[in-house]
Amino acid sequence: MSKLIDLSERVDELGKPPIRSHAAFKYAKAVWKHNNFLKTDLLSNYFVDGKEHHFLNRFVPCDLSGLVLKEPRRTNIQDANYDIDAMETYQDHKSKVWFEGFELTINNSYFLNSKESMGQIEYNPNTKRFYFGLKTISDLTPLNLTLTPFGSKQAGI
Repeated sequence: MSKLIDLSERVDELGKPPIRSHAAFKYAKAVWKHNNFLKTDLLSNYFVDGKEHHFLNRFVPCDLSGLVLKEPRRTNIQDANYDIDAMETYQDHKSKVWFEGFELTINNSYFLNSKESMGQIEYNPNTKRFYFGLKTISDLTPLNLTLTPFGSKQAGI
């Protein structure tokens, strides 16, 4: 798994810029993609394959309205109440999460707690803002978050 890193760390990771034109283009594209990723507004919904996802889906699987999806459980192999469509929806949204290890607790505000880092991110649905001045992905880099494979793809890592 990849860690969320700032732009200077990404440039260090890529090494010296190549001189050849095709390689230089790929280098510049990688830096540009990571920079755009870091500038992503935390409050903006995002699209994957033409399908819109709620901004909280970056942390936990949720529907477009921001309602957290619970993983459907089958009590036994012949469970007639098991909803295959609900499981497919959950798996689709889970595969589009950007950051590893978050769970959501709701109490006046939404607390996104990371099981892997010391990070706790608080979002107030009434003011529609994250606390502590968090506005972009770049603001999350000090939390030492782990990216999912999908999040790594979005970051260009």
